[in-house]
Order: sequence, then structure tokens, then C-alpha cells
Amino acid sequence: MPKTSDQLQNELLVIKCRTGDNRAFDELVARWQQRMWHYAYRLVGQEEEAWELVQESWIAVIQSIQRLEDPATFPHWLFRIMSNKYVDQVRRWQRQRRLEEGIAAQVARQASDGGEDNPLQSVLMALPTETRVLLCLYYVEEFSIGEITDILHIPVGTVKSRLYHARQKLQSLLEEHADG
Repeated sequence: MPKTSDQLQNELLVIKCRTGDNRAFDELVARWQQRMWHYAYRLVGQEEEAWELVQESWIAVIQSIQRLEDPATFPHWLFRIMSNKYVDQVRRWQRQRRLEEGIAAQVARQASDGGEDNPLQSVLMALPTETRVLLCLYYVEEFSIGEITDILHIPVGTVKSRLYHARQKLQSLLEEHADG
């Protein structure tokens, strides 16, 4: 069966990308971005996370397009990259949820102990003020990320990033405290 003009155009753009033609890459993005976003949105169900998935996929494409042996397989290859990125993201979410559940349980358990000898209080006080504020707003006061964004007047991505690093630091300090 003869190839369509779209298929031929995709192959030509891939070949040009492999030679370092940035305009060809921009055109590939223009041709595939909408389909990728719709697929990503169907996978994750949220706009912001769909865009993150698309962006991660394009980064992977840039990094590995030289290894794509057959330019005709670009569409399948592109969606396989996105599917793999989604699976990686799900794994990260699962690890993060387990970490959050562990921290939340430990916070609840230790907060109910009260008193100045509370190990959680000692660990919290060892954290920088900004980190302590964020953890207390999220875990103790149970504000959502959106609410914390409003309270602290910082972007959602910043709250998520800081919360991620705060959890890591808190977990590390709690483990040190338990060991020592």
C-alpha cells in the first residue's frame, strides 16, 4: 500500500531532525502536539499533568531521535515513549503516595503524643522555617496544594516541588531520629 503524503512528510521531518534541523523538530511538534496532549489527558485526566507528560515525552524524543532506525515508525515510537513516560509517572505517584501515607501516619501518631518531648516536634524545629510552614499547612492543617498556593502566594509547581523536597528532608530526619 502506498504511503500517504502525511506519512512521507513525517518521515522527511524525522530525517531532518536527525541532522539537527530545529525547524523540522518544531514542525513535528506542531503536527503531533495536539494528538499527544489528547492521549496524555485521557491517561492522566488533568490538564497540567497531561502537559507535563507531553513535555517529558518531547524531551525524550529530542534525546533519542538519533536512535530511531526507521523514520516510518515515528508515530508508534512517539506514543510508546509517551506510554512509557506515563508508566514511569504512575510509579512515581505510587512511591510518593506511600511516602505521604507513611509521613501522615507518623505525623498523626506523634502529634497525638503531644508534649515537648514529641520527636516530631523536635524534627520539625530542625527544619528551615519555610519547610516547616509548608509541612504544617499540608499535613497538620490539611490544606490542599491549591489552598497553600493562595496562602503563600507562590505558584502551584513551586508548592509541589517544595513539598516534595520537604517530605524527603522530613523522612530523612525522622529516620535519623529513630536510629539515634
